[in-house]
Amino acid sequence: MNDKRSSAALLRLATFVFLLVLLSAMGLVKATSLDSFKWQYRLLIIDVSMHTDRSALESLLNAHVKDIEDRKLRVILYTQDAIVEAFTNTPLLLEREVVENMLANKYSILVGLDGGIKSFYEPSANTIDINQVFADIDGMPMRKLERQN
Repeated sequence: MNDKRSSAALLRLATFVFLLVLLSAMGLVKATSLDSFKWQYRLLIIDVSMHTDRSALESLLNAHVKDIEDRKLRVILYTQDAIVEAFTNTPLLLEREVVENMLANKYSILVGLDGGIKSFYEPSANTIDINQVFADIDGMPMRKLERQN
């Protein structure tokens, strides 16, 4: 009886892993950790379940795509159901507890290239003050070096 249970559990696990790899290969799910962004991208993590007009936020982000890309910034949207990358809505398999602990009941956080939290932001007119985010990034030593080169 135990052999049948362990075989069934092993089959379920193998099926889950296969589906995860398949979805990841198809680009439908990105299996990653926050460390995979370190030294490559800054992160703006926004809790869109808090006081957010999501369509206004998406319009704001779309209006600043070039500025976002120029600053090596990836925008991650945290909801009660999923964690997705802005612009593509690609689900990210990040540990919810890690993201929740970083947000610490704040609306959004800015994470630097080094993986450290640089700033917290509260909502401004049910969205984010993207110009303040850009100003904070532009004041960072690494960004100043980027702009000199």
